[in-house]
Amino acid sequence: MQLTLTTLSALLTAALTVGASPLEVRQGVPRVRATFYNNGGYCGPPEQWKEDTVFVQDLPGVCHDLTVGPFQATYFNESSITDTIRFYNAPCATRFNSGVNYFDLEPKNNPTPGCKAQAIRSWETV
Repeated sequence: MQLTLTTLSALLTAALTVGASPLEVRQGVPRVRATFYNNGGYCGPPEQWKEDTVFVQDLPGVCHDLTVGPFQATYFNESSITDTIRFYNAPCATRFNSGVNYFDLEPKNNPTPGCKAQAIRSWETV
């Protein structure tokens, strides 16, 4: 089969008119990947990691209890979040009680937020 100028032009036009899928579709739901350590609040050697998980960005105000741990420190390996996620050292039901600590992981911390020395028991998008 010989490509004529008309055929080549039609193929090129078709290729250029196909739109790329949105970034969110190609990369999935915004999330942050984490590795847990029980190393006295330190991420890394001499102790090997204990567990890992993926925290998914949800609608603001939806709280999720962590089903593993708690561990003393968390290393956030990768992040694609677009909103701030708040991590609590208490379950969702008691996260607003006095004495509960939290830290925020913000989108500006992407792509590798680093180590946080706090036991995580729950998280929510704020």
